[in-house]
This record gives sequence, structure tokens and C-alpha cells, in this order.
Amino acid sequence: AASFVAAALNGDIDNYQPLVRNLGEQGIFLPPGTTCDAKVIPVILAEDLVSAVDPVAGFRQMVDRFDGSFAICAQTTVAPGKIFLARKGSGQGLYVGQHAGGWMFASELYGLVELTRQVHRLEAKNRGHILVLDNQSPTSIQSLAFDGSEVPLGSLTEADITTRDVDR
Repeated sequence: AASFVAAALNGDIDNYQPLVRNLGEQGIFLPPGTTCDAKVIPVILAEDLVSAVDPVAGFRQMVDRFDGSFAICAQTTVAPGKIFLARKGSGQGLYVGQHAGGWMFASELYGLVELTRQVHRLEAKNRGHILVLDNQSPTSIQSLAFDGSEVPLGSLTEADITTRDVDR
């Protein structure tokens, strides 16, 4: 069965042109003249999901290959209900909130203040940080470094996640 991937990017993937060339060498061609780094994300993630042991590993493999400063969120039919978030570098924001309908995320605080009372801002730590959220189990949060090592949520400091109560 085919997998479907949706992704959003805030920031820049500096090495997207070599990644596009690499896809071409594998027989996967993006439209000629592709000049947008965001277009490589769903294509590469779909390929990494095929070869990965699990969807989290596929997402991790993908973001680990990206150079630049970015915040990425993705969903795939391979892992229904899961939301994959990654942040690398200091130029992009990544805010996460939760309400009765599930997890929400935005690159700016303003995207969430009308819908939730608590907002968490994830900071990129070291090489980068990945969160895997699950709408089926709101307390299930996987927290990983780009190298695959676990980053226990209990070890995160205020510099990593800042929680704000939002006044409406």
C-alpha cells in the first residue's frame, strides 16, 4: 500500500539541491527546476519510511540528513495519529499546544493562543530535537535527539521547553 506524507517547513534546508540530485540518482525525479526545499521533505520521508524499521526511525533518518536551521512537522498514513516534529538551529520557533481535539503546533505563539491555555516552546538542543506526539494517547510523547538517543522529557530544562499560560 502506498503511504501518504504531509509536511510543513519553517526555515531552510541548506543542502536540498544535493538531496534532489541524490533522489534523481535513485530514479526519483522531482519536477525540473524544483527550487523549493520544502518539496523534498515528503518525497524523502516517503522513501525513508520504506527502508526504515519504524516511522520514527524514518523521520529521524530524514531530518538527520538536513543541514540548516528549521522546524518541520509531518504526518503519514504509515503512522496514523502520530505527529512528527523536529527543530534544528536557532532561527525557527516551534510551539506545541494541546486541546480537546488533540495536539496543535505552530511556528509562532500567535497560532495557538486562541485555542489553548498552555503553550510549550521547544528549543533546538545540540544537533537537533525530535518530538513524536500521538493524538490517540495525549500523554505519549517520544523525545529524541537527531542521533536517535532518547532525550527524557524529565531532563529538559526551562531553556528547552518554556510553558506559558496564555491570557485571553
